[in-house]
Amino acid sequence: MKRNPISPLLSRAILSLCRIHRELAAAFVVAQVILILPCGALAAQIMDLGRYGKDIAQISWCTDDLIAFTRDTTPADDNSLFPQDYAKRTTISVLEIGAERIRDAVTYQNAAITNPIGGFGVSCVRGGEYLYVSGYVSLLKAGNAQLPALLRFAHFLNIAQHAKPLDKAESVWLSVNDGSLRGELFTASDGSVFGAAAGESRNANGLAGANQTGLRQSRTDSVKAGGATFTTFTADAGSGARNPFPIYGLWTPEKSSIGSYDCPAARPGCAAAGNTPRVGYWFYTSMAVDGLHPQFVFTATPGGNPVLQRWPIVGKSAIASQGLSVLGVALDANRCFVLLQPSPGLASNRINGRLRLDLYLASCSFSQDRLVFDQPRWVARRQASFTQEAIELHGEYIALTESIDFGSQPEDQAPFEKEVSAGAKICVRLFRMSADAAPTPMNTICANSTAVKGNHLALSPNASYLLVDGKTSPLVIQTSYQKDDKGPAWLTNGAARNPD
Repeated sequence: MKRNPISPLLSRAILSLCRIHRELAAAFVVAQVILILPCGALAAQIMDLGRYGKDIAQISWCTDDLIAFTRDTTPADDNSLFPQDYAKRTTISVLEIGAERIRDAVTYQNAAITNPIGGFGVSCVRGGEYLYVSGYVSLLKAGNAQLPALLRFAHFLNIAQHAKPLDKAESVWLSVNDGSLRGELFTASDGSVFGAAAGESRNANGLAGANQTGLRQSRTDSVKAGGATFTTFTADAGSGARNPFPIYGLWTPEKSSIGSYDCPAARPGCAAAGNTPRVGYWFYTSMAVDGLHPQFVFTATPGGNPVLQRWPIVGKSAIASQGLSVLGVALDANRCFVLLQPSPGLASNRINGRLRLDLYLASCSFSQDRLVFDQPRWVARRQASFTQEAIELHGEYIALTESIDFGSQPEDQAPFEKEVSAGAKICVRLFRMSADAAPTPMNTICANSTAVKGNHLALSPNASYLLVDGKTSPLVIQTSYQKDDKGPAWLTNGAARNPD
């Protein structure tokens, strides 16, 4: 996005405003109120979020029964000196799904919660206690300028304190000069909040291996090792607030999935005794090393030694990994799984020229500086070579999410997959886990890609519901959904396919 040139004097004025977050908050946070709307009974399988307002976006799960989203509440007769897209009034609402009760948590004036540059938005964390909101606020506009000057902001807002006046509500502002959090944020069992980070703190250090020391909680600080960075974020000193909970960010050039695990457990950084650290964090990535793209899991334990470690992903035996490549990893304190596929580059993985599309799941464990997976088991089959699979843990379920990336399709597969590509779907497959047994298929829910915004279906934390952001209206669907004549034609369900 092209920005307007700003004079040195005006630039200094904007920088002064950056350091006065509470005054800035009063300028564009309009109100914090409770709104109760009477609604009908919850539909048996599907809830349409469109009935709660127009332009619903930035939808984020708080719990299995609580969801947050933004909606456009700009008055029809609103007059502003800013262009329409920069003068909107945006309200963040929180909806109790079971009771179908909605309340407005906070309203922003002239704020772009969905930033056109990308990477910002809303995340509901700590079970609905806080919202993380970030973006840009329209600050001022010269008479002949096409676009206003924009000021970036990022803060955690305590929406559980809705009974307090707005000027007394707890708002934790993050410094926007020391890297930033990007995308969806998550909550660990100890209440800490974490997610993917962009950039790094200016206080980053290059400590590695056994020489790493604990992160200092008094400032934004980073540890780097093996091509990754782990950052602890703190409140901006100019805001006068202190962190009510730890905030962490993990960064690599290429990242795929992220999570946490409880300590003590047989996990990196967990002490055999004592309560420090209480949790560890992990993220899975593929990184370019000597022209190759090996797969790694990074683990981070604040207060541990080392803080940050890199674990190559390998098969327990040559048989376990023969002809297969890693697609994803998911783990917690007690479970660890690796998702695999037939390596696309091997001729042996083609049958009459067509690529095998099988998916395999293997249990895994940390051992001797590696993440080692056991003999894989077949679990499902992809639609086509252009679909991208990821693995997630949601309560007692394993979820395989399938998105679309036509750029990943090998050229020689296009003739085989022409019909599939015309009706490509994005899907979620749910499996129930049982001890020492193969995961049991529970349900598969798919949506036609042409009917859905974006390229992802979002499960609630314990997989009770699935969010499908339809182009006409967002839908919340029970994961036990069975296709009937009441659901949209573009939504289907079925069981995982068995191998031929």
